Amino acid sequence: MDKEFFTITEAMPIFGVSRTTVTYWITEEIINAEKIKGKWMIDGHSVKNWQEFQASGFPAGNKVIRKKFELAFRKNKTTI
Repeated sequence: MDKEFFTITEAMPIFGVSRTTVTYWITEEIINAEKIKGKWMIDGHSVKNWQEFQASGFPAGNKVIRKKFELAFRKNKTTI
């Protein structure tokens, strides 16, 4: 796992999971790691709530999954 960024589409076969699972891991990691003072921080920009996060398009299509999400994958004991 030396690649810094993964798209959801790339992550699905690598981890052998569905798009829903990858999105769930992203959600959990964002909530755990980035909910600061009631706001999610995404790429240095705060968003007020989950709807705004979704509206940013982050989990949709081929947006990047940042390197820190590797922690979520490891936390879920996924092997490569």
